[in-house]
Amino acid sequence: MELYIIVLIFLISSIGLIFAYYECFCCRAPSIETTKAQGNKKNVVVIDVRNQSEWDNGHVDETLAPVLHIPLGSLATSSKLPSKDTPILIHCAVGGRSAKGKRLLEGMGYTSVVNSMTIGGTEAALTKGQ
Repeated sequence: MELYIIVLIFLISSIGLIFAYYECFCCRAPSIETTKAQGNKKNVVVIDVRNQSEWDNGHVDETLAPVLHIPLGSLATSSKLPSKDTPILIHCAVGGRSAKGKRLLEGMGYTSVVNSMTIGGTEAALTKGQ
């Protein structure tokens, strides 16, 4: 009986994790135009939606592009957000929070937002073609 309960808890937990990160793996691929805009590091802004302790442990190289640290829970109300036509690479540790942040920003009217995890990661996207 105990083994049955342990297996059941494991299965429920596994299914929860799969759904939590489903959006990350099923994000629609960015258009070629959007990807090119993100590659122009003079215009692109990186928004890191990880929590403070993750940020403190290391973040995207700020010499590559401007980097804003706005945890996902503060994204909708942040005064640090750029203008709505600014190309944005949204960054997190695995991709789930950046997918949620992308949807949130698009819902707020942002027109050029890419989840960096869908294009190989933030630093890889910013350093391509250098």
